[in-house]
Amino acid sequence: MKGRQWLILAAVLAMVIGVRYAEPIQDSDAFWQMAYAKQMIERGTLRLDHTVFSWMPASNAMIYCAWIGELILYGVWRLAGLAGLFALRYGLVLAVVAGMALFARRRGLLHWPVTWLVLLVVTLAGSAGTLIKPEIFSLMLWNAMLWVYFRARYEDSRWYYVMPAILLVWVNTHGAFIVAAPFLAVVLLSQRAFKAAALCVVATLVNPYAWRYPYQLLRDYALRGTPRPDEAWNSAHQSITSPLAADLHFTWYLGIMAALLATIFALHAWRKPPGERVELALLAANLVYIPLFAVYLRTTYFWPALFGYTFLHLASTAPAAPILTVTHPWLRDSRKLRKRLWHWRAATVSTSVDFGARAARQSLTAAALAAFLFLAGRAGWDAWRHPSAGSWLGFGVNYSNPVEEAEFLASRGLGGRIYNLFNSGGYLLWRLYPQNKVMVDARSFPYLQWFDQQSSFAKGDEFAEFIKRHPADVAVIELSNVNVWRHFLRQQDWRLVFYGPSAAVFAKVQQASGIDGRADPERFTRLRNGQTAMWVFQFACFVADYPAAWAVLDHVENQLKHEVPDSEMQRAVEYRQAHEALQEHKWENARVLFRRVLAQGHVSDRDRLILTLLESRDQSTGGAKADAAVFEAALRRLASGYRPR
Repeated sequence: MKGRQWLILAAVLAMVIGVRYAEPIQDSDAFWQMAYAKQMIERGTLRLDHTVFSWMPASNAMIYCAWIGELILYGVWRLAGLAGLFALRYGLVLAVVAGMALFARRRGLLHWPVTWLVLLVVTLAGSAGTLIKPEIFSLMLWNAMLWVYFRARYEDSRWYYVMPAILLVWVNTHGAFIVAAPFLAVVLLSQRAFKAAALCVVATLVNPYAWRYPYQLLRDYALRGTPRPDEAWNSAHQSITSPLAADLHFTWYLGIMAALLATIFALHAWRKPPGERVELALLAANLVYIPLFAVYLRTTYFWPALFGYTFLHLASTAPAAPILTVTHPWLRDSRKLRKRLWHWRAATVSTSVDFGARAARQSLTAAALAAFLFLAGRAGWDAWRHPSAGSWLGFGVNYSNPVEEAEFLASRGLGGRIYNLFNSGGYLLWRLYPQNKVMVDARSFPYLQWFDQQSSFAKGDEFAEFIKRHPADVAVIELSNVNVWRHFLRQQDWRLVFYGPSAAVFAKVQQASGIDGRADPERFTRLRNGQTAMWVFQFACFVADYPAAWAVLDHVENQLKHEVPDSEMQRAVEYRQAHEALQEHKWENARVLFRRVLAQGHVSDRDRLILTLLESRDQSTGGAKADAAVFEAALRRLASGYRPR
């Protein structure tokens, strides 16, 4: 690209980052991490007590050491609230991209369109490391490690000694530092940087738990020494082919990165300068991290960064093919880098080869620009039209966290023990401890000894046995978990006392006296996620809260229809039409519509009773008019509970 045209691509990349990461806090990890920071400050120790937040059995056997990351998050929240956390996220993501762009500039590649394609792919493919929790510091520190390594290798070997310092911070910030071990072993030993490698080993021991912490990580994660039944429930342990990752397009990024990396390694090997060896250490390191990218969503941000630095490094040190020739003035004037360039000599290149090189460069530029614009456009479109579960284009706390439900409990004295599920516990313990204690939360590791029971409870299995064996005072059950809230609705000694966009709140009958569990319909006209709205609609229909149901459905039709599958939307509309026909005593129309919508899935026990009466009336009209009148009278009584829009 000529002149400063690359600034246009830089501006597009900045806009993609601005839109792609304009999303609310997705899961509850940020909240229990900040609760840990609060505990450390209150108790004056960096060692944590995992057991205090839950009324169920919990264990301190697992070491969790992320005190730097947790204290930073909590400090930012105390100073600037949620806005500060979002600003921190943007700052760290931009720092990672700026670091790689600076590396590309130092290698004379900032004007190359392929460089901006690489930066975009690295940014999007590493999105799993950008969630607001200590993991985002792992993303930053991993990129810092790579930046320092390449600078040490080609400018000043003393930079190798910065790597142990980075690792020292990382060890006390987030446990993902252990994933960097293969890279450090391969590249440091291949460069004979033995002192730096030894210092890296020492750095892992400088933490509040000394040698026990890295040993436990190696034993439980690398060697799989401890069974982890919670992994089946944790989306971070799914592969990139999981339905949970379908909207993240990781398989696309895998293909693009693999193709670019294979091409640059092939060119590097094919026309390497005299005396130069193929970068076997970098090749080996990439081959280690590609499976980690494919198998675990939690580690998908490691390989993209390594790929980016590797590709840019090889592109600048192996210009064997004329399509990669770099003409940046700074690069031409650098003696150190000129020695590593393999320029085509004009005297040995024929006119036909020269023409082919020019055509190849133009084709590569056009392909890189087309791919850049396509991926950038799709990232913006997905952020706007296809947000992740419970999220939207904007900021706040997403609907996987029971914010309104927690506020309701905070204002009521309904008892301290909460039945809850895996995903909601982190926010509940952050907002309600010590007034309330959770049953379980997304930390999961304190509860491994009985996690199978939690799994059965969450599936709706052995429900009666579980609540009898482990009595609690209130329950906060996500609206998406139909099996469990149906059980609570059918319990005679439990009553619905509140429901919001995230969950339903139940309490014992003696505590729920005088509390109306139906919600103000107007609250649901501000919902910002289509699937969340449909969970609210389904629950409202089940509990016969029709004003809320119709308000939600109207809102979805007007604002969120693009986020809901057409079949689900059609079924909801037909369900409303069925109740309208029932209200107008159009028995035949109501029978047809109720039969159709109930055949497509569960609605409520009341609706099944209505359909039974409609079909019984239809069978009675032939010779028993009196019987038909009885059924119609029963239907009129049921229809009286319907409240129109």
